[in-house]
Amino acid sequence: MSKTKVKAVPKPQVYATAGDLLGLSTEDRHLAELRVAVSYGVRQLREKAGLTQAELADKIESSQARVARIETTSRGVSLDLAFRAYFAFGGTLEALNATRSVLSRGAKSNAAQ
Repeated sequence: MSKTKVKAVPKPQVYATAGDLLGLSTEDRHLAELRVAVSYGVRQLREKAGLTQAELADKIESSQARVARIETTSRGVSLDLAFRAYFAFGGTLEALNATRSVLSRGAKSNAAQ
């Protein structure tokens, strides 16, 4: 009977955040957090107002497809347009900062699990 060596399987690397996994710089991490917070805020405010994406698009003089991209954090959308959509519903910088904090804490607690 021959002995076969079993290779040790390396432990999977654990990343605290998506930014760690992707190797993002601090600046890119902040930009990504900001995009997510604005996108989340736009959708929350639009739904609270009972409007469709098309109705929001009319309000900010854009298209429904672009609003959909804003709400899904697509990179092809300018932050200027995303902020315009956010502020069109009365979004504030204070609320945006609070959203960033909540989303950031959620990501960190998910990484710890």
